[in-house]
Amino acid sequence: MQALSSFDDSHHQEFMQQGYLRLGKVLSADGLQALQQRIDDIMLGRVKYENMR
Repeated sequence: MQALSSFDDSHHQEFMQQGYLRLGKVLSADGLQALQQRIDDIMLGRVKYENMR
């Protein structure tokens, strides 16, 4: 699936009806792995933010 390259009224309507919009492939495999690792680090408390509770 190709990444969504533009956004028009039909996409907005689809989002409003379904609550989500398929964007296609927007990250490389390495980018996805890095994002997953970052989310894990945040959720497991390995990342400290001053204002995070």
